[in-house]
Amino acid sequence: MKHIVVVALAGLSLILAVPLSHRPAAAKHVFHVKTEHIVSRQTPAPPPVAPASPISYTVDGGCRQYRQEFEKYNWNVSVAMAIMQAESTCISTAVSLPNYDGVDDYGLMQLHGIDILDPAQNIAYAYYHKYLTQGWGAWSTYNNGKYLNYL
Repeated sequence: MKHIVVVALAGLSLILAVPLSHRPAAAKHVFHVKTEHIVSRQTPAPPPVAPASPISYTVDGGCRQYRQEFEKYNWNVSVAMAIMQAESTCISTAVSLPNYDGVDDYGLMQLHGIDILDPAQNIAYAYYHKYLTQGWGAWSTYNNGKYLNYL
């Protein structure tokens, strides 16, 4: 019995291995019928889904609500807001994945290792402890120019 199954499987593999153009007419027909049967059992493709409309995070949009906080300090407000947008997309509760050193960044200005999510406190800390001590270079989005996309 084992030999019959092996011979039958070997014969089937030979039929499938030979291109349709080189097969006898009966083999073409059998192969064609099997293909149609398999196709008819396939589930229909789901209807296409319309792509989501792109989200715009412009300074004139959701970021505008923080402008007065930025204006409390002596820095270029447009640059500060562009950095905020590039760093957190204006999401005050944004927390980054761990950085190269395993430390997260927090809030609007993505403060490294400083867990301050309150917008006013986050911006104040960014001004006094980052900007006044290191300038704009404290933010990677300034150094790599990403903030320019939001000016």
